[in-house]
Formats: sequence, C-alpha cells, structure tokens
Amino acid sequence: MAIDVTDFDTDVVAASHQQPVLVDFWAPWCGPCKMLGPILEKLAAQAEGRWILAKVNVETQQECAGRLRVSSIPDVRLYSGGKPLDGFVGGMTEAALRHWLERAIPSPSAAVLASARAALAEGNRAEAARLAQQVLDAGASPEASVLLAEALWLETPSKVGPLLQAILPGHANADRAEMLRALAGLALLTKESASLPPGAMRETFLAGAHALAQADYALALEKFLEVLRQDRHWAEGAAKDACKVIFQWLGMRHPVSERFSRAFSSTLNT
Repeated sequence: MAIDVTDFDTDVVAASHQQPVLVDFWAPWCGPCKMLGPILEKLAAQAEGRWILAKVNVETQQECAGRLRVSSIPDVRLYSGGKPLDGFVGGMTEAALRHWLERAIPSPSAAVLASARAALAEGNRAEAARLAQQVLDAGASPEASVLLAEALWLETPSKVGPLLQAILPGHANADRAEMLRALAGLALLTKESASLPPGAMRETFLAGAHALAQADYALALEKFLEVLRQDRHWAEGAAKDACKVIFQWLGMRHPVSERFSRAFSSTLNT
C-alpha cells in the first residue's frame, strides 16, 4: 500500500519520525516509473509496516518537486527521523531493490544478526546458530538462514539444503548460499559416498571430504589436488569443483588459498 503525498512536511517529514518513509517521485508519462512503481508497491506490502511508501506525482506537485530539486525521475528517497538518509535515481530490478532496502533500512533484528556474525567470526558456531535461529523464530529472514547454515554446515550439513531452499539466484545472499550448498554437499559425502565412482581415487577424494568436514582446509586441498593430478575429469570434475569452492569460501588472500592456488592452476593447465 502507498500513500499519495498532498503535504510533504506532514506525510513524509513528520511521518518519518514514527517509521521510515520511502518517497517515490514519479509522473504518469515516465516509462521507468511505470516499471519501478509496482515493484516498490509490492515490497511495501511485504514490509508489514516496517516502512511506508509515499508517492509524489511531480506533475501535480511541481512546487514540492522544485523545492526538493527533483530533476530526473524516478527519484526514490528514504526519510527517517525527519531527514533524508539515502536514495537513488532511475530504475532498479526487484532483486537489486531488495538488497538496497536491506542495507538502507536495517531490520529490527539487525543487532542480533550482527552478534551472530561476530560469533561466527570468533569461531563460536553454537552461539551464532542460537542467535540466527532466534531471528528465524520471529519470521523469515534470508540473512538469518544463511548465517544459520554457515553455523551448521560442519556439524549437520543435512540441514543446509532446506535452510537455503528459498534463496535463489539474484538474491543478495545467493553467492554465499551457493557456496554453503557446495560445502555441505562435500561434507555429506563422508556419510553418503555411493554417488562417487569406486576405486582408489574415491578413497582419496573422501579423505579430502573428511578433512573438509573437520575444517582442515589444507589437508582437504591436498587430497582434492591429488585426485585432480591423476584425472581432472574424475566424477565429472568433482575435485576441481571442490578446490574452487574452498578457495571461494576462504578468499584468495587466505594463507591456505595462497599456499595451494598456484598448484591448482598449474595442475589445470598441464
């Protein structure tokens, strides 16, 4: 639901002291406005009162648009506490807009999620899981789902897939969710390895998966590289994919990544 602004100072500035107000400056003749408007209205309806959408028709509110120096539309501005906090000009996809809103309008659970991230950074996965679950118990939260999956993938990788099911390509958390799915899949192989071709290379690959499940990334990479050197196409390139996801997860500046990345590249190029 959106409100049509008739008095900017009352409908936006004063109202923003109670809750954030997202202002959409638009006009009936503006093509990009017609594309952006329904997306904004959809997200406002899903926000459940966390923020409200206010529409300013620059054709009928010329004095307001001039006073606020609106020179190009669509022009979207976020007000909170009586002041403009953020905004953008032009169109935006729904996925990009969701990401922008998550950054611009912190959720009520932002502090709890920040504590969960801090707990993960300190290696306290149990506390991170508790805090992420606390947020999820209060309602759906993609970020909390990713944090909980990150806290659980080593001990209970079977829970990762269901947790991340709703996070699709294009979502702000999609890349991290995809890495977690891949890591959890490797960890699950320590219990369900029937899908791998039998033989000595399977045992080596599973040794890498066991090491990964213990967060011993160096040993995991050693084993996966051993398989890769023997047959880069074994199990449809499983060893190559395993190495790549570990590098992505750790980041290329991590000491383990720096130690093994050259050997990985050399193996692929020989």
